[in-house]
Amino acid sequence: MNINELVLIDGLYYKKFTESSFTGQTSGQIQGSFKNGALDGLYIEYYDNGRVKKKGSYKNNNEDGNWFYYDVNGKLEKECMFQDGSLIYKDTEKDEFGTYTGGFKDGKKFGKGTFTLNNGSKYTCEYKNDYEYTFTYDDGTQYVSEFKNELDKFLIDNQTTLLQRFYRISYWENGKLKDKVEYKNDKKNGSYESFYENGKKEYLGEYKNGKKHGLWSRHSANRYFIYSKGEYKNGKKTGYWTFCNLDGRINEQFSGFYKDDKRSNIN
Repeated sequence: MNINELVLIDGLYYKKFTESSFTGQTSGQIQGSFKNGALDGLYIEYYDNGRVKKKGSYKNNNEDGNWFYYDVNGKLEKECMFQDGSLIYKDTEKDEFGTYTGGFKDGKKFGKGTFTLNNGSKYTCEYKNDYEYTFTYDDGTQYVSEFKNELDKFLIDNQTTLLQRFYRISYWENGKLKDKVEYKNDKKNGSYESFYENGKKEYLGEYKNGKKHGLWSRHSANRYFIYSKGEYKNGKKTGYWTFCNLDGRINEQFSGFYKDDKRSNIN
């Protein structure tokens, strides 16, 4: 089937003199795969001299993946990447924190890139969109944004003291999760949990304005008991705390009521 035997109607290809959308492949100067009238699959277009003009893939009538463009002599002129018809290109953007070099889509950061801070430190980053992203440092520590949508990011970015909200995630050398902590207002704010190298939970608690606050507990690595459990207020132990020995029995010396991080004499 030659492309000249098809007619384009409302974005879909039909065989001439029929009412059925075309499914199949074309040959000749334009070679492509079609599904229900839409370009879908490998696509190659040639110059009159027989050299490749461009090649890539379509997905439901949209360019998708890597595309290659050549001049009339067969020399590669440019390479582009598309996702659902949107061009993804490489560029550099500077802001008050540093310089980003990497992928962009529709004028916004997208895909993988690197960010160099003004102090010279670097990390790799990956953007799903303008408000969902992951930063990875050389030691494996990750910062994962927690914006729910663009409005959420706009409201947060425009508060005077708040830069961003995200999770910091780090891993053990064996690949298992080491800890995960939530940041808001550029400080630890919200849930915190950490794990032993064997994957079992160690600490569970919360932060408020960078300090431990609320209920905290520490769990044993191989036994089913809690080493310590109690409440923090502004980073200091308060109320009744329970501590256990390695065998799981209550440690009477340290268990008891606390005020301003000190054990009181109240029983």
